[in-house]
Amino acid sequence: MNDKKTPTQSPGPDCPEPSSKTRKKPNPAYVQPPTEDDGLLGPNRSRLDLHQAVEEQSEPTPTRSEPESTGSGGFPTGATRSTRLSSAGETQSSSLEAILDAAAALVPDAEQTEEQQQEEISGYIDTELLNRVLGANMSKLCSVYYPEGKKVGDQWVMADLTGAPGESLKIELSGRKAGHWVNLAAPPDEQKNKRGRFIQLLMLSRNWTFGQAVTNIAHTLGIRLIQPWEDYVLGQNVFYESGNTHYWIPNPHKGWIKVTESGAKRFLQEKGISTKKTQNGLMSPMDRALLTLNQNMNVAYAGPLCGFAAREMTVHGERVLITNSLQLVKPIRSAFPTIDALLLGLFGQEQLSYFLSWSHIAYETLRSGERRPGQAIALLGPRDCGKTFLIDHLIVPCLGGRVAEPYQFLSGKIEHNGHMFTAEVLKIDDQTAFTDIASRRAFGIAIKRITGNDESECHAKYKQPVVLPVFWRLVIAANDEDENLMILPPIDVSIEDKIMRFRCEKHPMPMPTRTLEERKALAQVVRKELPGFCHYLLNWQIPAELVGGRFGVKEFHHPQVIEILRRLSPEHRLLELITGCLFRSPGAGNWEGSLLEFEKELTDSSSPMQHEAKKLFSFNTAAKTYLQRLHRRYPELIRHRHGMHGGIWSIDPKIAEAF
Repeated sequence: MNDKKTPTQSPGPDCPEPSSKTRKKPNPAYVQPPTEDDGLLGPNRSRLDLHQAVEEQSEPTPTRSEPESTGSGGFPTGATRSTRLSSAGETQSSSLEAILDAAAALVPDAEQTEEQQQEEISGYIDTELLNRVLGANMSKLCSVYYPEGKKVGDQWVMADLTGAPGESLKIELSGRKAGHWVNLAAPPDEQKNKRGRFIQLLMLSRNWTFGQAVTNIAHTLGIRLIQPWEDYVLGQNVFYESGNTHYWIPNPHKGWIKVTESGAKRFLQEKGISTKKTQNGLMSPMDRALLTLNQNMNVAYAGPLCGFAAREMTVHGERVLITNSLQLVKPIRSAFPTIDALLLGLFGQEQLSYFLSWSHIAYETLRSGERRPGQAIALLGPRDCGKTFLIDHLIVPCLGGRVAEPYQFLSGKIEHNGHMFTAEVLKIDDQTAFTDIASRRAFGIAIKRITGNDESECHAKYKQPVVLPVFWRLVIAANDEDENLMILPPIDVSIEDKIMRFRCEKHPMPMPTRTLEERKALAQVVRKELPGFCHYLLNWQIPAELVGGRFGVKEFHHPQVIEILRRLSPEHRLLELITGCLFRSPGAGNWEGSLLEFEKELTDSSSPMQHEAKKLFSFNTAAKTYLQRLHRRYPELIRHRHGMHGGIWSIDPKIAEAF
């Protein structure tokens, strides 16, 4: 137990100096600062958390408690000892301060009766509601509690604290001072009996605690003034993440921050929840609060979530806490000459229409709060042409301002992808290219999952996987040399509509960029022009010839990029093997045979392409897959027909000229 005494408040104008006599076990009233989303009267309501806090005394006094009962209003009316109230916080309401000051000072000094050993209020009081209720019902309350008094004008008059007939004690019934009273007959040495508020008048005349007075007023008027203690705890919007035993507390920026249990305790203690055990109690109010949060505010996922603002939501029956919001640029109608020159230099007019249409759909989707998948885009071009600058200073800021690196996960190097769910833009820039076709195909499958789904499984480290809604836009930047383009998946009909391949040209930047300071100056100018560009994006009309597909805009593939990728494709490698093996002798005629014969001829020990062919045919159906692709590309030179014993392939030697 804590032997430290609660400091006494300085008396206010309506609050007499408290008695200096020894008091028994104080029961602090913890004053709460305004808290939003309390579910009672809307945001910014001041609260009182009236947990019992028993301080250790030099001479223990036996106590007796009675079981808690519930009144008609649903609030507790049970019992424990309480002999004075002290304020442990401040509010912005001067009327609330006056009530608390009076409640701390105006408690009888006499030995308490058995009836006074009452009322642990496990709840909170909305003091603004209390003040309004008292002001609106003062006449009724006076007639109920002091029936021998009478109404004279706008006052209720009686003799003294006993309520006997007379005119020495006057209570204001209306106006700003409704509930204020003054006792003209009080002796000069009894300052606490001279004036105050209606609550303290009841406390003096009935030997009630502050909580008992509020409870009885609530009973009398049939109004719920005391809310359940558990509701108060849950109303603090503190969440518990069992996966790593952390808590999330509200921050001033309309989001949440992660704290340990100690941090959560400090937050709740500031809200008035005591760390001291009640008399004969097994748990302190703080322990009860943490247990309540563990049982009722557990979340399956907590953190930023791409495409969503900070809030609590339910996904597939699981509670999800989105801890902060994306930051979208507010569109403002204004010019953006620097951005316009930058984009036109990089893309040219034809490609720019596709890029603006892609950007329009992404930006509009984020602003509307919807989820809509979108194509990945590949920015391919010479070094230092502005690809990375475009991503960092235009694409990322326009699409929420958050970026993550997905390459390690998409390439299969790590198993955890939790970081990807915190950003709208997934950026792959200057990463090591793949060296084998299997890795490139696996990367293509990963791109299809990213672009084609509006939900994905989040598997963060040390946490259980959970399926979450997502908004992603994948952006890949690479130099246009053959070895760097190997980072892209091979050309395949299954992925063609899920990626746009742009070729970026190297043009002079709109401003000098030779030095670091010049690059910073360009970035600052672009940042200032973003509102104007976003306004243009929002009002961009996708050309009719570009509209189509599940993504809202057709895919684009620059011819030069496609030609380079075809040269890097496995079917092009097969074409090299065919030319070097089947038609290595001058004047060779058409080759015909089954697929098995074709594969055997290329991989036979007599074949000059034996090792290359075995490496190319890395899976069972590789030869058939690549030969079919060549057939679709060169139908007149590579033919297929059905024979008596299966399919027969015919290859014209002119295929070498096509190669």
